[in-house]
Amino acid sequence: MNIHSSPQINRQLTASVATISNHGSLELTKGSLIEATVQRVADSLAWLNVEGKIFVARLEIPLQAKQQITLEVADVTSSQIKLRLAEDTTGLQSQTTSPIVTHNLETQLMSWGLEADDINLSITKTLLTHNQTINPTDIETVRALWRGLSSSISLSATEGAETIAHLFARQLPINKEAVSLAHAYLNRVPNISPQFTELRSTLSQAYNQIKQLSHPSLSQLSHLLETTLNQAASWMISADAPPAENAARLANLVATMGTAPESELANHLLQIKNPSSSGGSEGGTSPTVIIESSAMVDSPSLTILTSGRTPAAPPVTNPLYQLATAITKTLDAVNDGSLDIDQAETQTLHRLVRQLDSVSNTLGAMQLSNLGHTPNLAVEPYYLFPIPLATPDGSHTAHLKIYRQPGHNTIDPDNLRLALLLDLPELGQMAINLSIHQSERYLNGQILSGREQTHHLASTELNQLHDQLATLGYRVGTLTTGLLEANDPLTITNNATQLSPISLTQINVRA
Repeated sequence: MNIHSSPQINRQLTASVATISNHGSLELTKGSLIEATVQRVADSLAWLNVEGKIFVARLEIPLQAKQQITLEVADVTSSQIKLRLAEDTTGLQSQTTSPIVTHNLETQLMSWGLEADDINLSITKTLLTHNQTINPTDIETVRALWRGLSSSISLSATEGAETIAHLFARQLPINKEAVSLAHAYLNRVPNISPQFTELRSTLSQAYNQIKQLSHPSLSQLSHLLETTLNQAASWMISADAPPAENAARLANLVATMGTAPESELANHLLQIKNPSSSGGSEGGTSPTVIIESSAMVDSPSLTILTSGRTPAAPPVTNPLYQLATAITKTLDAVNDGSLDIDQAETQTLHRLVRQLDSVSNTLGAMQLSNLGHTPNLAVEPYYLFPIPLATPDGSHTAHLKIYRQPGHNTIDPDNLRLALLLDLPELGQMAINLSIHQSERYLNGQILSGREQTHHLASTELNQLHDQLATLGYRVGTLTTGLLEANDPLTITNNATQLSPISLTQINVRA
């Protein structure tokens, strides 16, 4: 966890480590132990009492109010003190994080006003595992993404939510094919070596069978099988080879075969018709992967919820694409009766289709996984915009925070996270937090007030606000009110990033 005593501290993230600004108030040396008490937990922050002084910590493990922890000093510099959970609190740590205590997470979810059902618990555990931190906005965002894709993916609710949370946590694009690839990767870490071995064997069998037929219409397929078989010798990945060597070879294979996370081959194989009745157990229908977008890697947006297929044109030199095209024509000819070949050859071609599809998607899944990265928490998480206000008692300035995508300088206009900060004489301090999922016209909101009378006014008008948002076409999930904590002033830093680094096209202004 990162512990800091002011918002200006440069937070440095190290797994299971806390950092305190070394301002001399704590006399600590490397190896010494300190006791801390969790005062309260809000969003992804915890307020810790260390020797009577309060420090704010960004959570990497789930904590609860009144919990006591022991921290060991890992390092002391002139500016920072790094802490980690002491070894003698291993029992406490294991109770908290390994396995993650479901009861603690249920309590945390309910404290945020979120339903503690299996879907939210699955999302929360996955986010916590990958990011070592959780907050209600991320959970609601993943839940909304799952809701938008649930009807089009063939996974259970918890499996789908877990897979989407995995993609979200690693800042990967989210669409139907990405979910399919990620689910395959999570449930069976792909072993590419035996797949290439089986593919080469089937290529050899298919080539020998088709060559013996000596049918003029099969000459192109025979030539492509021979060419692909010769190239297959360079595809072999040895399980005994050094990992760095295999990684380099896989990178070349992905480029050579054109198997990016949106595999052109898999997209093309969607067009292959199922055989009528000529297939036996080996020649049954071949599994295909549903693909929604062929531009996933090119998009700067974290989430892509597409509604139509936009296949990219595969390179003509792609051996797998050329072979898949020839197989498609051959199987179509068999299905319409214009080509008569034995069931054995048909079964081999269907098996080859399945293996080509499997290899393609394994490479895509591995590439997709390798594209993921953890957020750079040193990046300021939002852009800040001043908003001039004219009120009866004079001019004032509100501030609008538009949160970036985790670890990026960009804003996802389809999944906006906003905070409007006000400090007015007649109302006092207010913070209005909104999460807007524009593609679904779905939002969640929270209105926090610094004064009891303002809080009462906001609560009284809540139903009317709910109706007005519905009139604008938004489906409202949760819309709540609350009080700002007394020690949570709405501070506006002067060094926040201003409008100039981004363009208005990055912001959905109407939302």
